[in-house]
Amino acid sequence: MAAFLMLFREAFEASMLCSILATYLILIGQRDRIRNVWTGIFAAIIASLIAGVAIYSTVQNYEGTSLELQIEGISYLLAFGILTYMATSMQKNENLKEGLESRIDSAIKTGSKFAITGFTFLTVFREGLEMVVFMIPLTSITNPILNIVLGVLGIIAGSVTGYLIYALGKKINVKYFFNLSTFLLVIFAAGFLVSGIGEFQQLGWLSFGNETLWDTSSILSSDSAAGHLLHALVGYTDKPTSLQVIGYVVYLALIGILAIARKRS
Repeated sequence: MAAFLMLFREAFEASMLCSILATYLILIGQRDRIRNVWTGIFAAIIASLIAGVAIYSTVQNYEGTSLELQIEGISYLLAFGILTYMATSMQKNENLKEGLESRIDSAIKTGSKFAITGFTFLTVFREGLEMVVFMIPLTSITNPILNIVLGVLGIIAGSVTGYLIYALGKKINVKYFFNLSTFLLVIFAAGFLVSGIGEFQQLGWLSFGNETLWDTSSILSSDSAAGHLLHALVGYTDKPTSLQVIGYVVYLALIGILAIARKRS
């Protein structure tokens, strides 16, 4: 489910951006440039797939080695950083629209027929790379085929939803959607942080906070199907270390304090 939700969010954002881009081109009389948008989209999808296959193959080649733990640990922390950035730097949709239109104007003024294609490519490829980063740790936690299927379904659902919300009059309040998805991103990010800490503790890179605080393996083992699911969603582990628990609690507390401060301001 984590794969579906995170890739849904990424695809939704990319779809909204491309919808805004295409609509603005039509409004300013540049309808013929829409084909450049599609070229950029397809090029970004292909590039993202190539990057994903290459990275996943590299990880699989070192399965069972310390390098696999290193790659997974770094992937966890990268995903944690990206999700945290997405959750804390969320802008209002109208500001996003204005900023995007300004960038489109700048691209058109260059006079290059590749400007719109390049701009679209970079926009979508960034989202694609983030999806790859998210999928690496998730495919190592649970059934990789299942996560890939859920991820693809999330991409399709997110793309269609983003287009419909923007193209059909924005009847859905996007603000509420972003608020809910931001909350889920924070929970996923906390889980990635816990998992990353666990990987680095196994490697011996973190030599402190290794004490096991409790053992719930008799109630819900991390190796069970439900345990795998909870681990993927919220970072559940049946034998958490003190550093993992402290990191989880402190991170959520800091995000909560930041959210309250922003709301008051």
